[in-house]
Amino acid sequence: MGCHLINSPEQYKACHWFEGWYHLIEDMTPKSKIIKRAEVRPMMDEVLSFMKENNCGVILKDQVKSLKHNWKTSCFIPADANVLDVAMIISSFVQTKEEYNDFQGDMVTRQFVDLKMIGKHPKSDFMMAEEYRSFVKNGKVIFTDSQWKASIKYEWSDIPYEFIDNVAKKIYEG
Repeated sequence: MGCHLINSPEQYKACHWFEGWYHLIEDMTPKSKIIKRAEVRPMMDEVLSFMKENNCGVILKDQVKSLKHNWKTSCFIPADANVLDVAMIISSFVQTKEEYNDFQGDMVTRQFVDLKMIGKHPKSDFMMAEEYRSFVKNGKVIFTDSQWKASIKYEWSDIPYEFIDNVAKKIYEG
């Protein structure tokens, strides 16, 4: 067909999986921790410890993606959540990922940052934040656009090109 890959499977995984890039831009992104997959109780203890240590709510995801469209039940844990709520959300996250055979690596807990919300997703309880996606080749950003442009009418802010370029450069040089 005349096509060829521009990156190896190892390079793809290094950029796609959380553990491949977080350490390179740790100072530019919300504080996070990889939590080994285990029974719910030890995972819950680590999440609660992270929340207390950082005085924050958290987002749960695996090495690749969250369950943001199940925001209230499988993704977001507010800072004031009680132990039972934390256990239920982690249980739901793990059960859903396993049910769909979609658990990529270990669980990741990320500090929740209150971003600029632009509206509710039309098909779920997820509140969409102003978010951009960039595509990078050889450390250079080749395209950036709003993640939710097709889902909602919204007056977008200026794209933070300098920040995006800095992130891309750190990961490429990492």
